[in-house]
Amino acid sequence: MKVNKSDENDNAAFLSNYPQISGYPHFFVLDQDGTFLHSQETGELEAGQGYDEELFAAFLKTWAPQ
Repeated sequence: MKVNKSDENDNAAFLSNYPQISGYPHFFVLDQDGTFLHSQETGELEAGQGYDEELFAAFLKTWAPQ
């Protein structure tokens, strides 16, 4: 699910359910019930002008349902 945070719509009520973050974009990993599992800064998954395919695939594999 994509959640927007902007000057026009800060989504404070929704985002208050999750840890504070330093910037956007950002990933929150939730289980199928919506329980918070992990907070991930996207910069750690980037290379050049986009995402590093191997790092991103590893991230998805790590948090995929078992």
